[in-house]
Amino acid sequence: MFTPFDLKNVTIPNRIVMPAMCQYSATEDGYVTNWHRIHYGTRAVGGVGLIIVEATAVEKRGRLSNNDLGIWDDQHIQGLRELVELGKAHGSVMAIQIAHGGRKSWGEELVAPSALAFPGMATPHALSAAEIKDVVEKWRQGARRAHAAGFDILQIHGAHGYLIHEFLSPLSNQRTDEYGGSLENRMRFLLEIVDAVQKEWPAHKPLSVRLSATDFLEGGLTIQDTVHITRVLKERGVDLMDISTGGLLSARIPLGPGYQVPYA
Repeated sequence: MFTPFDLKNVTIPNRIVMPAMCQYSATEDGYVTNWHRIHYGTRAVGGVGLIIVEATAVEKRGRLSNNDLGIWDDQHIQGLRELVELGKAHGSVMAIQIAHGGRKSWGEELVAPSALAFPGMATPHALSAAEIKDVVEKWRQGARRAHAAGFDILQIHGAHGYLIHEFLSPLSNQRTDEYGGSLENRMRFLLEIVDAVQKEWPAHKPLSVRLSATDFLEGGLTIQDTVHITRVLKERGVDLMDISTGGLLSARIPLGPGYQVPYA
């Protein structure tokens, strides 16, 4: 646990990793507050080797709450840079997870691959092919800003029922165009995001993707699907997979200590 781990040109000082966890403490415009400075700074002081800053929205309508961090504007860079500097000053490697909540976002302007609502929420707008390209561009710009802020590692959030996961799962993606149907088509949105991000994220810096390995539901995303996706991502130059499960819809999940380890 206390031995270093090398990932590309980054040396993580130990195997203690703090995964991305939303703090719901940003300003309504997505800016860093003192909560974040204290929260992440104290984890670095405590010796966490790798800190992954919470899901940070690539566009305003993609926030998971109205107090989530944002990376959709260049004005967000300075506050995020302060978090990087705080963490690095105490020896932590700093990563950031960039995200889009899709149909599980906060607010009224929900978007998704198909007009299928998450239970208890409004019906989302089904993105057109042109609108998908616009959203992919938001991820590219988010990656540019993450690099400008000085993060060591970038993580793309593709899990927990958010926008990328919604494209991957046949339970939320009922499109009949090039983004729906077969697994190859359902993967297309994620792969386009990876390609776009790699145009801005330097090749010497590690790139990670977080996925839900299974939906735990009949007709949903399976572990076999996710194994295939991860193999393709590796071929595309993704360096690290962060494997979770579920989140698309309510499901019976066999909870217990370490229950997700076999999926990883």
